[in-house]
Amino acid sequence: MRELTSTPTILIVDDDTTIRIPLERALSNAGMKVVVARDGAEGFAQFLQCRPDIIVTDIQMPFKNGYELCLEIRATEEGQIVPILMMTGSEGFESVEKSYEFGATDFITKPINYQVLVNRVRYMLRARQTFLELKSSQGQLESLGRVLDNSASEIFFLDSSSSAIRSANKAAVENLGYSEEQLYRYKLPELFDPSSADIVPIMDACAALQNGKLSYYRCTTRMRRANGSVYPVEGHIYLSKNTSDTSIVCIFEDITHREKYENRMRQLAYYDSLTNLPNRALFVERFQLALETAKLSGSKVGFLFVDLDNFKYVNDTLGHKAGDELLVTLANKLSHCLQHKSYSFYTDGNLARFGGDEFAILLTDVKDVEDLKLLASGLIAALAEPCVIYEREIITTLSIGIVVAPEHGSDPDILLQRADVAMYEAKKRGKSGYRLYSESLYIDGLARLELARDLHLALNKQEFVLVYQPKFEVCSKRIIGFEALIRWTRHGQAVSPMVFIPLAEESNLIWEIGRWVINEACSQLREWHLQGVDKCLTVAINLSTKQFSDPELYEFIAATLEKHKVPPENIQLEITETAFMVNVEAVTETLHRLKRLGCSIALDDFGTGYSSLGYLVNIPLDILKIDKSFIDKIDVGSNNSIISTIVALANNLDLKIVAEGVSTAEQLAFISTLNVDYLQGYLWGKPMSEPDARKFLLSIINETIDKK
Repeated sequence: MRELTSTPTILIVDDDTTIRIPLERALSNAGMKVVVARDGAEGFAQFLQCRPDIIVTDIQMPFKNGYELCLEIRATEEGQIVPILMMTGSEGFESVEKSYEFGATDFITKPINYQVLVNRVRYMLRARQTFLELKSSQGQLESLGRVLDNSASEIFFLDSSSSAIRSANKAAVENLGYSEEQLYRYKLPELFDPSSADIVPIMDACAALQNGKLSYYRCTTRMRRANGSVYPVEGHIYLSKNTSDTSIVCIFEDITHREKYENRMRQLAYYDSLTNLPNRALFVERFQLALETAKLSGSKVGFLFVDLDNFKYVNDTLGHKAGDELLVTLANKLSHCLQHKSYSFYTDGNLARFGGDEFAILLTDVKDVEDLKLLASGLIAALAEPCVIYEREIITTLSIGIVVAPEHGSDPDILLQRADVAMYEAKKRGKSGYRLYSESLYIDGLARLELARDLHLALNKQEFVLVYQPKFEVCSKRIIGFEALIRWTRHGQAVSPMVFIPLAEESNLIWEIGRWVINEACSQLREWHLQGVDKCLTVAINLSTKQFSDPELYEFIAATLEKHKVPPENIQLEITETAFMVNVEAVTETLHRLKRLGCSIALDDFGTGYSSLGYLVNIPLDILKIDKSFIDKIDVGSNNSIISTIVALANNLDLKIVAEGVSTAEQLAFISTLNVDYLQGYLWGKPMSEPDARKFLLSIINETIDKK
């Protein structure tokens, strides 16, 4: 019989290189010699040639699957005792039981945790070593000589007919806590945990060994010590015959540490370390199982994909520690909501954290889709209740995508994708809401993907242009500058900036597009100056919030002004209030540098965001722009007091004021009664192409505009 060497040989049989290669690397790094085979037929040939100490094999393979390979190996003399570790698709499936039926020693589930697998192989090697040593000294088993007493495994010799313990080694006596005299009064089943379901199968195996129907049996169970405590063991049982007697030999390995280690690795592999909720990997496994079960029963499975709105602002403003505390608080709130008695279709473990600010909810045996909508509404309402984080009250809103199987598909990956599409649609509709997936959303999603693809190519294809909307001084009606606005024509059709700018921000294309706008506007202003246009004319350029995360923003603007010989005072940079929700200190510092350079700074869309007086005082502003949404309501008189308040605030801070979107005589009449400096709007000037803007400028040089 082959002895176990100091460098054990491991045979890996798997046709999937994505599993085989990292498995080979993990075992080699653990000091083992690795032999590989790419299918069952090659695996059997390698077994005959290299006589491995352990075989690790997949089940699904070409030419000869794992079951057939296992059966063929067990039919050989050497193969009767070699440990075989079977890799199965998922614990609890039929493949696990089938693996044992065909002779597998143990199994491990996919996705493979390679640290757990290496640890499992080491335990199997140690058990095999003890087994080989015992087999090599069968003539002296009763004496329990050096081999037995030096072994860390618990070894028992049983009467083959009664299962009474005839002898045991030192490790068995010490670990169980009985004296030898006490131990020999027991039969093997009496040492097991009475609640264990493994007792009957083990005793049946002992009977099969005695009758010659079985040559070897492997099991896992729990043993009970003299003090009543229980511990897990892995057992290897075989029949030993010598000239005078026949005994059943049981080798039990205490796997307490292995079990703790594997449980810990499972916790790390399948649970989120922050919230202790199942993670994406475990959720997808449960999702797959729920879908298979529902297919057999004809029931429905629901899936809610939950995303926290504006969570990034919490991280950026209060820090990641506060963000983590908020996530834990919200996870507890979600979990509490799912325990509500009125929801009859929930099961334990149906909430998971996908990562970041995303959560997933699995619902089984769904009777009515309206129940899912009701749940989504309930979650949104529950999480809208303020929570206190670091002494700050935070209100959280949710965007939720809903899918139902089998209506929306039966594959987990497809359903996850479609739930994401529905969730994104909820965000597009203003956040704090839910959407049920539909085919039209899928079509819209494909259109969005195509739009994103074309946006990446738009600069190279020169599809962007700038248009220029004039700004006028209210008291004199004199043009004082333009605001440069980007436009995109795609396949001959105009794409709204409200559509492509957010897409550019999501993909960080806004950096490249923003630089193009700055360069193009400065180049155009230089041309106008050379054509004799008033050199006091300014051009306003919008800066996206995302552009402030460009570490070279200031350097690029300064270099571009120098390149085109444009005085900085001719450039006005417009920012929105959301810029200060990303990184107040960094944004403020960049604005101060641009201000020192000579550029003027305008706060756009004022009144629609989150600005506080503290921001207005600390940032180097020159101009405050009243948002068009307030101007639009002048005609009905609903927001006049708000406009008056904004104007008074700007005057107190010594800021110039621009009214945006002035399009009617009534709006002009009202803002003329206030101390508003400038206006933009269709009443006096629509956005113009560059040629039209040039003609417009040349026609009014040194003239006052005569408007009706």
